[in-house]
Amino acid sequence: MEWLFDGNFDEVYNAYNGYFVSNNANVTENSNILWVSPGYDGYGSAVHFLPNTYYVVNQYFNLAAINFTVSAWISITFNFTSQPDDYFSLFSQCQQTTNDKCLHLVIASGSLRLGFYGDDLISNVILNTNQWYHVAYVYDRSASKQYVYLNGYLQQSRTPNYPYSGNSSKIILGPLPWLSTANLHSGYIDQLIFVTRVKNATELLDEATLVAYYPFDNSYLDAGPNNINNTIHVSTTFDSNGYSNQALMIGSTNLSYFQTTGFYFLGQSNYSYSFSLWIYPFLNNGTILQVRFC
Repeated sequence: MEWLFDGNFDEVYNAYNGYFVSNNANVTENSNILWVSPGYDGYGSAVHFLPNTYYVVNQYFNLAAINFTVSAWISITFNFTSQPDDYFSLFSQCQQTTNDKCLHLVIASGSLRLGFYGDDLISNVILNTNQWYHVAYVYDRSASKQYVYLNGYLQQSRTPNYPYSGNSSKIILGPLPWLSTANLHSGYIDQLIFVTRVKNATELLDEATLVAYYPFDNSYLDAGPNNINNTIHVSTTFDSNGYSNQALMIGSTNLSYFQTTGFYFLGQSNYSYSFSLWIYPFLNNGTILQVRFC
């Protein structure tokens, strides 16, 4: 399952849609306050859940019997207190509020928490406000392990006291309607993905850090997670003698080039980046790659 939150709650594969719930008469599914633009990648939008709003996926998943990974991009818009039940919630399934029967994937007091209700993994990293983070929560039931990742890197793991044993016909995206004692906060969520398996560290690092990938296999399209296809190609061809499959052939004149635009984080401060590519030069001088800020 995957939700892009580009102005609506449609699930990408149109298989697991649900319904929006709001206890605030001023917030509906079409309210401007519910959507913030751009999203984490500089495109589309993200959902801005308020404490009294959430989305219900009315679908039965026996999460007690399977492995699973939930990942998303989030941005915290408030300052947490030191209280342990100071929550920003992403994903939950709750049969009852007793040990190991209530799954909640949250940011608690600024730290990632994979909660089974009283049998929880809590990371020791505090998130900053107004900054996009990639977070991932992994439960490996077969190995009896909980994991949390931040920006593609493992932050913490533990063995729960008991396996998760909750059972519910609903999954909640956003704030926790069943936990009235918690101090719930609003925040942004974008591109939330749920899969019924353990994603490994390499997959999660790619998901968190890969911005664009152009394999140039008879196509100028981006094969990465963000579909950055704002491309221009002038006097270029594809050659079958690539390092892997085909390659893009650039001519020897300034009139031959491939250009792509829309890299949001290149224009932001405090973000590192790198480029990598395979080359087969015909000459020993010339430009390989150029970045222009405009």
